[in-house]
Amino acid sequence: MKARHRRTVSSIFLSGVLLLGPAAATAGATPSSPRSGNRTTAQALGDDIAAYAEANGRTPADVAEYTRGQEDFNVAAEEVRRADPRAYVTAVWDGPDSGRTAIYVTHASRKAAAKHRFRVVVTDAMSETERDALADRLIAKAVSVIPGVTTAGAEIDPLTERLTLTYSQSETAARSRATSVSAADVTSALRGVTGAENLKGIAVSSIDEQATQEYGSGGNGGGGACTAGFTAKRGSSPAITNTSHYGFPSLYDGARLSSRRQTSAAGGDVSSFLTSGGTLTNSMRYDWGKCRKIKHSWDPTVGNVVCHFGIASGQSCAKATATGYKQWFSDRGTAGQLVTVDKNISKSGDSGGPWFWSDRAHGIHMGTCSRWSIVVSCFTRIGALDGIGTKVYTG
Repeated sequence: MKARHRRTVSSIFLSGVLLLGPAAATAGATPSSPRSGNRTTAQALGDDIAAYAEANGRTPADVAEYTRGQEDFNVAAEEVRRADPRAYVTAVWDGPDSGRTAIYVTHASRKAAAKHRFRVVVTDAMSETERDALADRLIAKAVSVIPGVTTAGAEIDPLTERLTLTYSQSETAARSRATSVSAADVTSALRGVTGAENLKGIAVSSIDEQATQEYGSGGNGGGGACTAGFTAKRGSSPAITNTSHYGFPSLYDGARLSSRRQTSAAGGDVSSFLTSGGTLTNSMRYDWGKCRKIKHSWDPTVGNVVCHFGIASGQSCAKATATGYKQWFSDRGTAGQLVTVDKNISKSGDSGGPWFWSDRAHGIHMGTCSRWSIVVSCFTRIGALDGIGTKVYTG
């Protein structure tokens, strides 16, 4: 992915190679032109639809119909959440004509949701903020009772209020009888956590495969490259987004990077760097040789079809299965505000890359999460950038 640095000033556009440390002094990205490679919104959306259809055995017409209106739905859901975060439960997309497509709120938020044309369901379920706090306590308890635990992913289903927790152990701990632990033992410990009495069920499972934050070039923190996310603004200054788990790159497509700001683990796995030496544009590379304009920035909802770009895997698409997911790593703690998808479509080196649909920014790639006894791709929702005073640049 690396080539000799050919220019010192260029347009700063999205989803290229970020370079670490000394390598940046002599190496740079090999970018496609953001001007000559730009696709119209309609063309880019067509590419998204085709990519998802091909990967999932669907026809483009079926995918186009399923996703019709999903972005308007996301806007409505986000407005309801911002109006009263303590009363927002979840939002589920199942196509424009499905009775399952709805925004779920507590009684307190019905007035805020009433102005939207989408179906609103009032429920007595825990709010998103209540689930978030409880999931943190449950993960903390789980990792305290599982010997040699290396990763743990947790989700409280917003509608059934059932906890699913999937963990992995070190190879030594997993093989030793002395450090063995049963699902029943873990479940019993979790039931003693404050607030767990509100859960309708607990399912605990272990897997051999490890969830991971996908570092560049060989899958470790010393890798030489990762994927840039979105061009952004931090205050009035131009910036580029990335993950917080990656190192400190110093060069991106000719633009010098400085002044890193990153979230806490609970706030998501995102960071931003101020840039100098480039011209700010909202053109995003979403596949090799292809760019599009990003015009909006919204969090996705469950059921959305979303796509991502990474320097290792290129463009690929999947369906969002959970929002507000929690993934604990033994060396980094619990990463929050995560969105999982229904399969693993990413590779080492994709960290920091953009998740999107059409002209909307949806998130920043982290790596993989352990969910329901499998490992799937996951990313931080785009709204997590608010925590570091950063906004995606939309022109």
